Amino acid sequence: MTHERALASASAMEVGSGMEVLPIACTLTAQELARDAGCLIPGLLHRTSTIKQVANGVMLEFERADGVLRDVADVIERERRCCRFLQFVLTVPPGDGPFVLEVTGPEGTSQFFGELVAINA
Repeated sequence: MTHERALASASAMEVGSGMEVLPIACTLTAQELARDAGCLIPGLLHRTSTIKQVANGVMLEFERADGVLRDVADVIERERRCCRFLQFVLTVPPGDGPFVLEVTGPEGTSQFFGELVAINA
């Protein structure tokens, strides 16, 4: 299942964020998604040391390397604009250990990421 199909199949659901209700939908067209995939979550998958499913999402672990943290922050910024229903938690521990990005959302988000990881494997 493609990124846009997975989101479209969940488009009838909504997620509440405070008082604002956000639809589960990506605002990118298929052409924009194909063009920008390297600058979105699919583009990060090859840089992870670990990928794990978590409740309603995915956990991506990255080893410290020059530019990786900046690239992760850039992806978060872009994804927040096109997939506003997602929540991002970036944990950067002290020292030289790996850092972790958890991306979660409403029910169905974990399945969506499982399919996304399989497509990009």
